[in-house]
Amino acid sequence: MARERLLGLSSQVWAVECCDGCGGMVKSCGESGAIDTLIDVAEMDRTGRIKSIIASVDEATVGKLKTIFPLINASMQGAAVISESIISHRMGDHDYGDPWTELDLEVSAPKWDHTRCLGLARWFQHFSNEVGFEGQLSPVLQFCDKNIFIEDCIPAHLGMALNAIHFGNLASNGIYMAHFTRLALVGSDADQKKCFNVFRQLKGDHIKSPMFVDFEHDRDIFVVRFAILDGGFRPKSEDHTRGKSKTKSPSNPVPGSAVSVKVRYTSIRRILVHTNASSVDGMRFTCMFFQLNYPPEIRKFQKKPDDGDEKIHNEGNRWRSIPEDNGDMRDNCSAINDSPTLCLQFTHQLADGSLYEVLSRLCVRVALPLEFANIAFLRFKVSEYVPMPVSYVGCDHRACAGEQDSVPPNGDSEPPVYEPPFPKFDHDCYNKIIDCGVFGLEYLIAALLTRGAVVKDQILTSAEKRDEFVNLVVRRFQENKELTLESLERLLNVVDEARQTPSLLVSFEKIRDALLSQKDVLEEIYRESKREGYQRVRKVVVTPTRTLFVVPELLMGNRVLRNFDKDGDGSLRVQFRDDDGSQLRRNTVGPFLIQSTVFNTLTRGIHVGGRHFVYLGSSNSQLRDNGCYFYDDGKGGQAQKVREQLGKFDRGNIPKMMSRMGQCFTQAKQCAVVLKRHKYNKTWDVTGGRDSSGGPYTFSDGVGKLSREFAEKIAKDVNLGNAVPSCFQIRHRGIKGVLSVDPSLDERRQWAAANGIKDANSSTNKINDLAVVFRPSQDKFRAPRDTTIEIVKYSSPTPVCLNRPMISILDQVSSMQGHAVHVMVTERVHELLDVQLAELAEMFLDEERYISFSALLLLSCW
Repeated sequence: MARERLLGLSSQVWAVECCDGCGGMVKSCGESGAIDTLIDVAEMDRTGRIKSIIASVDEATVGKLKTIFPLINASMQGAAVISESIISHRMGDHDYGDPWTELDLEVSAPKWDHTRCLGLARWFQHFSNEVGFEGQLSPVLQFCDKNIFIEDCIPAHLGMALNAIHFGNLASNGIYMAHFTRLALVGSDADQKKCFNVFRQLKGDHIKSPMFVDFEHDRDIFVVRFAILDGGFRPKSEDHTRGKSKTKSPSNPVPGSAVSVKVRYTSIRRILVHTNASSVDGMRFTCMFFQLNYPPEIRKFQKKPDDGDEKIHNEGNRWRSIPEDNGDMRDNCSAINDSPTLCLQFTHQLADGSLYEVLSRLCVRVALPLEFANIAFLRFKVSEYVPMPVSYVGCDHRACAGEQDSVPPNGDSEPPVYEPPFPKFDHDCYNKIIDCGVFGLEYLIAALLTRGAVVKDQILTSAEKRDEFVNLVVRRFQENKELTLESLERLLNVVDEARQTPSLLVSFEKIRDALLSQKDVLEEIYRESKREGYQRVRKVVVTPTRTLFVVPELLMGNRVLRNFDKDGDGSLRVQFRDDDGSQLRRNTVGPFLIQSTVFNTLTRGIHVGGRHFVYLGSSNSQLRDNGCYFYDDGKGGQAQKVREQLGKFDRGNIPKMMSRMGQCFTQAKQCAVVLKRHKYNKTWDVTGGRDSSGGPYTFSDGVGKLSREFAEKIAKDVNLGNAVPSCFQIRHRGIKGVLSVDPSLDERRQWAAANGIKDANSSTNKINDLAVVFRPSQDKFRAPRDTTIEIVKYSSPTPVCLNRPMISILDQVSSMQGHAVHVMVTERVHELLDVQLAELAEMFLDEERYISFSALLLLSCW
């Protein structure tokens, strides 16, 4: 007897659904036409769109893929039906990558649940194997429609047991190269039991599995949790770090640590599921692959002897890596953080209903399609990579610079010289590259390698592949230097942007062929940029887990780059960032990673090829943005020589000295207009009143004057034509600030010329024929004599909003102009307010008005 459930109700029509799972609609009363319409609408809601993707455009291969879907329909027995209409598209991320084929299909079911959704995916994977698809040609089934998943708002799925987590790289849709694996059960039975007890001691007795994942959908994160046997908390002993006898420390009650690996949903760029994975013992389990934009956040919690039970929810401090087993003392930073794909291997007890719920919530929260495919596992340790073609010191050779680095051993008077542990590199390949005589070639190849496994898995898995890549690049470089460097830069951008990293060799050749027709255009762009004062500067981003070399950026030059690095090979623009791109903060990163990331890089420098770049200085904006410039130190001391030539700085106040030195790194256009010494002078500052400390206010602080004639020359030099700005932000020698146009300087010169008055003062004390007048408040340090002036900015029209400060200014100024003007301004402000309030009200009634207003609001925020 079917139990009926009320679905819809009106005065004439209502419908019910059978409870037996068939989803059929039963007409009970009312007009049959209305009932049929209701049934049609319900059936339309159960129809969704799916895609099948294969990395091939061969018609025979695509045709074989199409034969799978009738087999799926037969196996599903009507539970879900794939339409016979298949639309084929040839796709590609860009012009340089490998193309693929997408098949658009429509699938319908009486209702969607885990049986139909996961059954569809499993039959697709089964028949993909049956017809012979494997490896790189393994097709993908992509669910694009949210109608296929449940819409229940489940806030979290907690405690889902795992067999292991893997860090690796999806070399293709069907091949996963695992570079690091952490199993849930590690070591002997005794070690496994001890590790599980440690886990429960640190995280509570409710723990039921040695490794599990918490999907916290309401927080847009998932966290993998497990324990490791690393001895637990070990207090630092001052006598031990000084090389003296070790003092006895309190025993640690918990001989291990609780590890959490957190992934933010915003970092996920792709989700791939393998539902039919099998182990060596024949057990079936599910693997979920997450392709990430940046490495996950690793934290390690260690309980101190005096910690109470309230610390149970503490995630601990940030860490760079985790051990692969109990005896692993290596820094696995490279294996973990160079791998862009995290794999969660669930236990075989995972219920289909729970998996379906998790995938449904991920589809909504991550806003990405879910993909299913057969994935083959390949184990490949990073230690098996062949030596690299160039040498550079990456993040995996960045030990924490602690106190032991600055304390001489055995009481010596001088600390030991730090020798960076260079990774393995092939001397033959390296010699081929350096024989080209251009540092940019070394840098770009090193930049490719800093992208991690997506590049290393293509060129470092064998000596033959590495040599083939190097020989191709060197041969093309010998044919055309500029074209090869530009091709490598664009290849690096392809690696960063592509959804699936294409073949490096094929993409490099395609990029080079495409640039052959644009060769003259590129050369003209570079010449024009150089004429306008722009320079190409190489950039390095240092994070707690990676060191990324970025393609040269086109920036407005500064005094240091123009004078000491004209070709751009001698400097690096360095930025310190967290893994997600945000600024480093001690409260989120922790002191250990701050020290190993910032302190080590600043004190030890950056090694690329045969060059050693050390800290040179920072502009004032870079100081606020955690950035700086590094300079090639040569055989030692070159950076210090550059700083000495910038000027004389007061060393009594280090922050002030760095700020003064930062003037030389400010991005500014060097003006071609010559400012000779007899054309400028200094005048007094306008002071008055008293501040809280009793000192006078400086009303003219940082504001000098320039003649209109000189302003016109600058305007023409910066391509402003006859439009002469009223104010310029400038740098000149040790002077900074703004210069405001003062016509009285022109009038004084004209008056002196008309009356035949000659200025008999010395060249440094002229008063009549002056182009610029500086003030003492603008002079920050003594710098070498120079006749050029640098333009940072100039006044120009800018959009403004009628916010509270602007309205206050209009109110005060208009009241000074008279009562009539004040009334006119205030009435206009009230009128504009009424208009905006009316537009806000219309948003609730007119959808198009809402869309246009939202777009306008978004643009105003930018």
